[in-house]
Amino acid sequence: MSHTPEIRQTYLTTVRFEMPHRIMATRLMTIYGRPWLYGAAILTAAAGIAAIFDLRWLIVGLMILLIATPLMLALLYLNYGLRPACVANVLPHTVELLPDALRVKVWARELSELSEWWVVYGFYGEEEIYDGWER
Repeated sequence: MSHTPEIRQTYLTTVRFEMPHRIMATRLMTIYGRPWLYGAAILTAAAGIAAIFDLRWLIVGLMILLIATPLMLALLYLNYGLRPACVANVLPHTVELLPDALRVKVWARELSELSEWWVVYGFYGEEEIYDGWER
């Protein structure tokens, strides 16, 4: 009679960690904002070179630098920085690697009572992204 060991299905869980806000903003700029910032830099430099011949281009370059670029960065934050998957990075969370999904447990404080921690379950796979709260 041969004895086969019982194979248990296990998963990998990380410790609770969070990403600092500065690093998240840097990653957003690196991943999504690089083409927009390069485009604004090229247009501002072209307007600066054209300002040698006509000073009105200096005003155009300053408008690109001081008006258009901050608006692009605000839209970048609203489009990418406020997504649930991105917001979970700056909150304390754990990641569990399951055989068919990726589960993210976000530890968020309730706004009315700052003494209690709540857990939000987020699934990336076949299940819902956020399916419930528990204390």
